[in-house]
Parts: sequence; structure tokens; C-alpha cells
Amino acid sequence: MSEKKGKDTPSAVDKLLDECKGTMASCVVAGMDEKGNVIVRSSMSNLPFMHWMLNRSVFELGLFEKQNIAAQNEKTPKSKVDAEAK
Repeated sequence: MSEKKGKDTPSAVDKLLDECKGTMASCVVAGMDEKGNVIVRSSMSNLPFMHWMLNRSVFELGLFEKQNIAAQNEKTPKSKVDAEAK
């Protein structure tokens, strides 16, 4: 199912970055290249603020995951949850 993308076809990463343009005052971008190297880029030169932003992002992701689990548990019938626990 792997498709070769032409030079004109943007990747999922490029599409995501395009969607973010003009929506933020500052940002830190972290990603991985094809070799598995971690790449971090920032619009700020203030290292403590960059560190705070990364920590805040991890906190927000934790809240997002917790809310998703709670929403899934509300949708799952109680009898199904009890059956899965056994």
C-alpha cells in the first residue's frame, strides 16, 4: 500500500504545518526524520520558555488522553466493560 509521492504532492507533515500557519504567536516543532533522528525547531531563542512549552504540551496531551478515555467509557455499555474485566 505504499505509494510513491510526486514532488507536487505534499506529505501529511507538510499539510499539518500548512494548517498551522498564521494561527500561533510562537511554536516549537519536534519530529523525526527518515533515519530516526529527532529534530526540534523553535521560533523562540528563549530556552526556558521552549522547555516550558514542551512540558505544557505533554501536560495537555495527558489531559486529552484522559478525556478521550472517559468519553469512550461513557459510550461503552456497563455490561460490556464488566465482561472485558473478567
